[in-house]
Order: sequence, then structure tokens, then C-alpha cells
Amino acid sequence: MLVGESGTGKDLIAEAIHHASTRAAGNFTTLFCQRADRAMIERLKKQLQKAEPSTIFCERIEYLPLDLQQEYLTLAEEYKQSSHQFIASIGSDPIDLIATGKLHKELYYFFALTIIVPPLHTRREDIKPFVDDYLRRYSNRFRRTVSGLSTEVEQLFMEYDWPGNLKELEILLDDIMSMVTNEDEITYELLPLHFKWKTQTYSSSSKSADYFVVQQEKELLPLDDYLREAEEYYLNKVMEKYNHNITQASAALGMSRQNLQYRLRKIRK
Repeated sequence: MLVGESGTGKDLIAEAIHHASTRAAGNFTTLFCQRADRAMIERLKKQLQKAEPSTIFCERIEYLPLDLQQEYLTLAEEYKQSSHQFIASIGSDPIDLIATGKLHKELYYFFALTIIVPPLHTRREDIKPFVDDYLRRYSNRFRRTVSGLSTEVEQLFMEYDWPGNLKELEILLDDIMSMVTNEDEITYELLPLHFKWKTQTYSSSSKSADYFVVQQEKELLPLDDYLREAEEYYLNKVMEKYNHNITQASAALGMSRQNLQYRLRKIRK
């Protein structure tokens, strides 16, 4: 039984267990319990009747209604001495799920081993290997090599809390790679604006208000660059203040929604 928040990579761990086991040559079947019905149990029964070894992974088994959990338990107990192995995942503490009637007690005890999968912010050492693996798969698929993260982006990734865990990181990398043209590494400029907003408190690239004050020791920017960065800073702060609500922000700025949306699109380029 794999226990952890959404997006922590429980499915990856289940696959790793399968490939490291004696069933590696057999099928790895994922049952998505959130969309399950009685027909799923019937299909599983037919699969288990086959002799070839396989791994059955029930993703978020607490989403199964209790009566279907009981049917699944009956099947699993019948075939637990066979060539099949059973893995399941849940999204929160099993005792709480049992107490609230979301998880069948006997089904939980059917799984002899419980593995806690901690959130990503408590195991930041997994971030870089995950990124490296993602980029390796990207290179194999698209024949386009990106070496890794710039020092600035790596530091930002290591400091960010990742509330969406590995799934958030994977989706972010999908967004970034859709913008890559001839870059050799992922730089701060490639990060989507929504991620820059969320990470302003972490990023050394995010500007503070005093950045825009002319000071004797500071090198002056060309006027166009200064105005562009000042506009980006100001719009980001306003959008933050109004929780990214376009209607409220445009009213506060005294401009139309269309004008604000145009300016936001412009600074995202």
C-alpha cells in the first residue's frame, strides 16, 4: 500500500516495484478507482483467471465504493497465492480513511507492507534526478537536447515548496519545453509567468520596488528596458493584490479588461 499526497509519484513507485519483481515480463495494469464501476471488477476477474503473471495497481483505492472494495478484496484474497501481485495507493492517512468509512478495514490489512511517499518539499534531492530523466526522455522523443537547468532556475526549484508535488513539476516542464527553440538549458526567461508570480518570494530575479529607483551606484538601463521592467513589476503586483482577477485589476488600473489582457500577454512573451 502506497500512501501519499496527490502528485507524489506513487504510480512511478508502483511501476518500479513491478519492474523489479518476478512479474516484470508480465502486464502492469492500472485500475483508476475514481472512475470505477462493477464492470471493472468483472474485467479484473477475467484477467486474474489467466495464468501469466501480472501486477494490478489500484490507484486511489479509497475512491472505490465500499461494496466494490469488498468485491476487490475477495478477488485479491483468492489470487494472492497466484502469479499476480497487488499494489494500491491512497491519498491520506489510512486510519482516517477507515474511520470516515472511505476505506475497507480488511482491505487495508490485506496489504502486508505500507510505504509512505512523502511530499516533494521534504525530499528536494529528488527534483534534479526527475528533471534529468524528463529531459532525457524529451531528447529521445524529439531529438532535441537540453542539458539541464541554469544555476538560477535550479536554485529556484530547490527553494520552491511544490504544493502539487512531482505532478506540478512535470506539468511545469511540459510548459517550459513547449517554449524551447534553440536554448541549451532551461533559464529563468523560459519559466511561465504564472510560475514566476508564485515564486517571486524565492527568486533572486524578482524585482523589489527599490530596484526602479535611480541610484548613483547602479548602472542605468535604456529607457525602453526600464519602462518594460517597471510595467511588468507593477502589473504583477496589481494582479497579486487582486488574486489574478482580471475584472477587479483592470478596474483598479482604470483600463479595459481587453487592454490589461493584451499587456499581460505582452510581458509573458
